[in-house]
Amino acid sequence: MNNSYKSGRLSRAGRFSRQKMNLTPIIILVCVLLSFIIAMVLGNYLGDIAEQSQNTTTTPGDSSQLSPPVVDKVNPSINLNAYFADMTGADPELSLSLQTENAREKGNSLFIELIDSYGKLIYTSDKASDIGYPCRDNLSLDRLANHFAYYDDYAVAHFKSDFSANLDADQRVKVQSDEILIISEACEGAFSEVIVEFEGNITKSNLIYYQSYLLNLKLACEGVPIGVKLSYSFLANSENSGLVADIMKFADYYVFDIGELDADGIEGALAPIIYLLERYENAVILGRGEGDSAVLVARIEALRNKGVESYIVK
Repeated sequence: MNNSYKSGRLSRAGRFSRQKMNLTPIIILVCVLLSFIIAMVLGNYLGDIAEQSQNTTTTPGDSSQLSPPVVDKVNPSINLNAYFADMTGADPELSLSLQTENAREKGNSLFIELIDSYGKLIYTSDKASDIGYPCRDNLSLDRLANHFAYYDDYAVAHFKSDFSANLDADQRVKVQSDEILIISEACEGAFSEVIVEFEGNITKSNLIYYQSYLLNLKLACEGVPIGVKLSYSFLANSENSGLVADIMKFADYYVFDIGELDADGIEGALAPIIYLLERYENAVILGRGEGDSAVLVARIEALRNKGVESYIVK
């Protein structure tokens, strides 16, 4: 019998040795294939990112192109029929109903301005004292909260902010931190909603600062509807439609003031912004006027004819 099969290069040991020698190119091939697969997966991932960023020209110093996170909307629980209650004249010895009763009888909610004409908070609180925030001393937040709770009031706070994109970085951080602390404290025990009115104009170049403020405010006031007050002229300018959309990513509704317009004037003023009225939650501030109830009823009806159900009579 020819034993050449069992000896030399073709022996069992020889075949085993040769197989071991051939593992090296196999390993190299596997590594190449794995590298190719990883490269394909990574390429697809980066391609998705690039596609999402298409037509943008973001640079490190261009804050207008940054994309902050999306936040959940908190819809207002009622259509506001709110009337202004001036708390600046509250007497420490007399009932707060002197300030709130009229507004309570006329509407379904109270509209309270938290900052007076001198830039002071209308009440005192521990947190306001801790950070040295200027405030009046004739009313405390605890007393205000207890009053609202007793009458089961739905109270809407209007906070006129000192925050502005024109401040330097340290000032922006300080103002935002102090104000959000004040607002969140107010919402914890007293107010059902809050409307913020910013200092200065919102533009494409400074938008990110105001978005950041609203984002942090919503995180601090979880479950509380957050409104932002915008001017009618800002809303009526079609060039600002993109800015409004970007602001409304971080606010639950917007508010604007139409002053003393009569019913016909109101319908005419709302026509140019009908898309915004239909697209986003909103409320309109009406001047109290001369106090003629029939005139006010006609003005409110004009709002409803344009689909506006929430209003604030100031």
